[in-house]
Amino acid sequence: MDTRVVDHIGYSIYKHGSVYDNLYKILSKKDPLFSKKINNILLRYKKRVFKHLKQTQNNADRIASFCNIGYNVDNPELNLMWAHYAQNYEGFCVEFNVNKIKEATKVKGINSLEANIVGRLFPVYYCKHRVHIPTIIAEHIAINKISAGDSEIIKNKINRAYITKSTVWKYEHEWRLILDERFYEINPQNDKYKIDFPYVSSIFYGHNAKKSTIKHLKQLGFKLGVTVKEIQIDNNRYLLNNFNPTTSLIDEFDDIWHNV
Repeated sequence: MDTRVVDHIGYSIYKHGSVYDNLYKILSKKDPLFSKKINNILLRYKKRVFKHLKQTQNNADRIASFCNIGYNVDNPELNLMWAHYAQNYEGFCVEFNVNKIKEATKVKGINSLEANIVGRLFPVYYCKHRVHIPTIIAEHIAINKISAGDSEIIKNKINRAYITKSTVWKYEHEWRLILDERFYEINPQNDKYKIDFPYVSSIFYGHNAKKSTIKHLKQLGFKLGVTVKEIQIDNNRYLLNNFNPTTSLIDEFDDIWHNV
């Protein structure tokens, strides 16, 4: 699970359009002693709101992120992904074939593990504003008068926050797999921290990858029966060259490597 999402979810939901921000502006123009007393009350209410959001959020939720850019080597967005998420080309990228999930769903039916995975894959929505809860509901939380309807709206807002990011990250074309308690109730055979996801189609490693990393990835690829390739930077353009497995570092494992 991406803990960054969890750590900031209360802030992300609440910050935009905060009723307290507006009240602070008003109080700043009032008598200092009066403003201080009211400000202390508002701070207590605000802490109560954040505490409730944290409690409402289900810590059992697990989130896995995927990139839907595709491996068109002329796509400059690939450079950004490798630079930001693979330690400047020292890491690796795993490609998944989601068509296999769809095919398995058709064969096994809507109650299968595959169908449950498909139903929990969501594209990330990129926008300029944070997800926020209505002011009236924040007030209900602050005075401990939360209705069942309020709770449902808050839960929906939290789920929305899971799949919302700033427009600056739009180049990632991210999808998120969100697994909640309901998923594990339907699929009790799966551990709450991992699930079977046998849809790997290729593994790519960066041109700055360490020899030990490459060796480990080749062993893994051999075990899975998938191709392992190297990614290189074009010498003339700010783009990536075709994945070229023939330039991989030679080690003792290459003698039994047959997938490249």
